[in-house]
Amino acid sequence: MDCVFCKIAAGEIPAARVLEDDAYLAFHDLNAQAPLHVLVIPKRHVVNVADEDADEALLGGLLDRARQAAKALGLELKGYRIVLNVGNDGGQTVRHLHAHVLGGLTSLQPSAVSSEVDDDGGAELSRSASVAGRHEAGAGSLRAHPRLPAR
Repeated sequence: MDCVFCKIAAGEIPAARVLEDDAYLAFHDLNAQAPLHVLVIPKRHVVNVADEDADEALLGGLLDRARQAAKALGLELKGYRIVLNVGNDGGQTVRHLHAHVLGGLTSLQPSAVSSEVDDDGGAELSRSASVAGRHEAGAGSLRAHPRLPAR
């Protein structure tokens, strides 16, 4: 398999590891989009949360390890974001399930793009999830994140 995250999990590609157990790995993102940006992956290859193999146990374990990584980085008191991108329109550029743990966001400037490593190991731009800014705020409608510009 030619998956960059599988190679990182197997130790074939070096990474700054934060947490690791038999089933999951958390490591610092080389293309950080926040002062603290960690990726949490299952070691077993699963494409994303829409994959049939992304069962409740796997997804629950992923969120638990994301919480543990945030705690290990000292983010539990100030807060953090956990982001899952699914498919092309969701901004997923690496076809291996992963959660982004983002901390220290109060010091960030708004950005309309994010950068992530693609399957070939190169940088690829993807748009932010600011589609919500196109909708009027109201009961049951989406609202743009206050730090993201509405398009």
